[in-house]
Amino acid sequence: MKGVGRTTRQFVRNVPAAIMALCVLLLASQALAGDSPLPWSARPLMNGAWQEASQEQVRALVHKFRNHVSDDRQPLIDNITRLRALPLSCYQDVVLFEGETRDQSGQVGVMAFLLHTKGITLLDGNSEHIRRLNRVNPAVIQTQEQAKTYLKFFTGSITGEKGNFRIIETPQEVRWNNQKDSYHELVPKITPLDLAPNGDTWKGTGVMQYGKQIFITILSLTVGGLVTMEDNQPIGKNLPIAATRYSGLLRHEEF
Repeated sequence: MKGVGRTTRQFVRNVPAAIMALCVLLLASQALAGDSPLPWSARPLMNGAWQEASQEQVRALVHKFRNHVSDDRQPLIDNITRLRALPLSCYQDVVLFEGETRDQSGQVGVMAFLLHTKGITLLDGNSEHIRRLNRVNPAVIQTQEQAKTYLKFFTGSITGEKGNFRIIETPQEVRWNNQKDSYHELVPKITPLDLAPNGDTWKGTGVMQYGKQIFITILSLTVGGLVTMEDNQPIGKNLPIAATRYSGLLRHEEF
């Protein structure tokens, strides 16, 4: 895993309760658009019932968000043209946002950040930011649905040398480069994450993409949010699939 170390102060700024209340209203609003007809530059960090904001809502939220990140991050917020949101059931009052934006070089990508009552947390592939969040806003992992959500969120938020990790539950979550039929034997092996309680932990088996690899993995999760990959069995290497990579705070996909 990689990521540039930064202070908590740079990643977490106090967010007035009014902004969180606004986001709750926006998530419940019928004005939220459905799926955009134009593809994003990167798939969502995790699969889920994402909701895309209208342009009016994007402008309103960007105006408020920019004041709660460090000065050097404000241009990325200002350049956001699209926003999608996913409330996380594994936390209390935490919403995962993704914005399509561009950096100073003109590179277009997707940045992910968490809005919570303690502030805004920017995600750059480093798991330490989630651990910091858990110290001030502990994860809630009591049900199977909460455990699954946390595992998808945590794994999707970290990256390694070959790209970021991603739990996949259906073949449709893999972005193939027009050669899916050549790997038809993989399709029945991509199955939903199977979790069950085991004492004070959750254990299960799932399918994970890492870079251009797909493998079956055994995962364990504590109620405190500690994730362990206990074993993995590759079922496909050097596949013609899109790998997601970070460039600073921006995610982009490449074949």
